[in-house]
Amino acid sequence: IFEFSGEPMVLSIVRDITERKTAEEALKKERDYSKSLVETANAIILTLDTDGRIVSFNRYMEELSGYKLDEVKGKDWFSTFIPEYEQDRIRSLFKGAISGISAKGNVNPILTKEGHEVFIEWYANTIKDLDGRIVALLAIGQDITERKEAEERLKKNLDDLKRMNRLMVDREIRMAELKKENQRLR
Repeated sequence: IFEFSGEPMVLSIVRDITERKTAEEALKKERDYSKSLVETANAIILTLDTDGRIVSFNRYMEELSGYKLDEVKGKDWFSTFIPEYEQDRIRSLFKGAISGISAKGNVNPILTKEGHEVFIEWYANTIKDLDGRIVALLAIGQDITERKEAEERLKKNLDDLKRMNRLMVDREIRMAELKKENQRLR
């Protein structure tokens, strides 16, 4: 309130925020949609910071691993989920990925809360801030444990077949030798 020519006046400024509200609503819808995709995906969606600490993962990872995000958020991914015999290799792959080297199709086991190994095939990309600095790694993982087990069974069956084939060939060779010996003795 101020006085102008002896009259009290009110100065007010009105700003139309319709456009901002519309943009906020669109952004909220997009965020909700993205969150819905992450939570319903039948794949691991994992975010690690540049030091390899767990930032987030989805419900699928919780179900697969037996860990709730709250239990492990901020913990070192490698010492929490990676078997000791794989930690150096996976840490090295992570360092490469965080520096921009493609990390596509790597397969490694993770440990569940109960200590079981589950084999995961990973695809990862870096997340950058507005200034272009890498701030995290986004990794998508697919459980391929059943596929790995089937491959191992096939490999074992193939090895068994090769061994049986060698035995059969050896037997045939021995039979041929015995026939020759038998004919020579007649």
